Amino acid sequence: MTMSPQRRRAADPPPPPTAAHGGRRASTRLLAVLGLVVTVLAGLVTTQFPATAASAPAGIQLSAAASVDDGDSSLVYSGRGWDTCTRAWSGCNLTASLERYRFATAAGDTVTLRFTGTGVRLFAFKEPQGGIGSVRIDGVSRDVDYYARSQTLTEVFSAQSLTSGDHTLTLSWTGRRGNGSSANINLDRIEITDGVPSASPTPTTSTPVPTTAPSTTSPAPTTPTTPPTSTPSTTTPPTTTAPTTGNPSTGDRAWLSGGSGAGMGDGSFGAWRGSPTPIATTWSDTDFDNASHAYQFYPGQDYQNWTGSIDWSPGALWGASWSTAASGALDDKWIAMMKNARSTWTSKSRGTFYIRFAHEMNGNWFQHSVRASEINDFKTAWQRMARIKQAYFPEAKLVFNTNANTVQSPYYDWRQLWPGDAYVDVYATDFYSQHWKFPMFDGTGAPLQLEAHRQFAAAHGKPFAVPEWGINMDSGGDQPAYIQFMYDFFSRNGGTGGGKLLYECYFNYLYANNQYSLFPSNRTRAPQSAALYQKLF
Repeated sequence: MTMSPQRRRAADPPPPPTAAHGGRRASTRLLAVLGLVVTVLAGLVTTQFPATAASAPAGIQLSAAASVDDGDSSLVYSGRGWDTCTRAWSGCNLTASLERYRFATAAGDTVTLRFTGTGVRLFAFKEPQGGIGSVRIDGVSRDVDYYARSQTLTEVFSAQSLTSGDHTLTLSWTGRRGNGSSANINLDRIEITDGVPSASPTPTTSTPVPTTAPSTTSPAPTTPTTPPTSTPSTTTPPTTTAPTTGNPSTGDRAWLSGGSGAGMGDGSFGAWRGSPTPIATTWSDTDFDNASHAYQFYPGQDYQNWTGSIDWSPGALWGASWSTAASGALDDKWIAMMKNARSTWTSKSRGTFYIRFAHEMNGNWFQHSVRASEINDFKTAWQRMARIKQAYFPEAKLVFNTNANTVQSPYYDWRQLWPGDAYVDVYATDFYSQHWKFPMFDGTGAPLQLEAHRQFAAAHGKPFAVPEWGINMDSGGDQPAYIQFMYDFFSRNGGTGGGKLLYECYFNYLYANNQYSLFPSNRTRAPQSAALYQKLF
């Protein structure tokens, strides 16, 4: 998907749900020197968020007061409505600490902080759509009004002169609103007076490799530092075969039709549309901890009982660069990721595990996005990953997934990123409603239109997939004609061979402005598209 006019999530909502598609965090961070570690509380879903780099970022004060950013691992998020505004979303206010903030939109959304100190202050955005939140500290609750005529980052709650010692603060979504246009609440940071977040023992992982300047040359591949049972070859490409499905019934379709987001894990999306959903799309791309654990398949999480196929996006770099990856410095992390993914996925009988590594790499909204100067390093790194995947998770299928159009400056032909047919199992593109009236090709001759992408897959003998597609209400409004266009394309091209549509997933995530979802019906902004999708699919 392009950045304009708006960009959706940068990762899968919590596995346990979060906002920026983060997942559980258990990573070492700077505040660990103050005794900061993850506190896990019981709840419907809990999430700990990404750790920061090893040097103190803006908003973290190692003095008498500790500042806890919205992504700090000491915060425990619960509920299914949390999301994140970041630089990757146009329209997000970057005056927030670390240029991001969390917002909540649904019943059950809470965030809890245990801390030791004598005072606490909560900072957030007051805004026209602000609702009424509730802050509970040491058993006493107080309403917080998030409404303001214009969006302003400010202190929304303060409790001072507390008894020196341990305290618990919980911010909750109430569903109520005063003068605001919605019931939304948000969190930028929490500042603790004369204290620090409370500690609770938890395992930690290593800090991601720091980003280095991209190299214009491609270092020669080396064998992964941790020898596999069968060491990945550095000279012979992995053997690939056409993907097999082994999924639940696909009904009378020749392709796998599924979705992502609301209602996928519990089956309610499929029940609403009236047909099986044998595949789902999910993300673990916010950091290495998420990618190396795939928490959404853990007990109590959205996909713990999933038996269909899955399209999984783990990201790729997590703070490193493509030159670092090409050198082999990330091999150990990729090996750990593949070993855990295989162990988790094969613990029960399921369908095919599709790995959408470095998805939408030709965009400019992910840390793993590829600049023109990084093309050679990217190809070398991809080949390394393909060998590792083949050695540690040979049953999985590696998906090369572009955005429909390249969003980079300087612009380049995304076909230059292709690592070689032997290193890819499936070619895929993400194709939203702002894309469907594109011409067939861009100025470089690279595919833009859906049929041109399918033809690229056919030319390379690869099955084709559309892991993300959907209405973007902020780009053209309710467009049932787009739903019909996509259905007609899928129907014409469904199958398992080269150039055949293997699977597609509708992007049904519920965001604050809800520009994509069709289900549940009482929350969609696109009733005509929802009705036609329900009829066709």
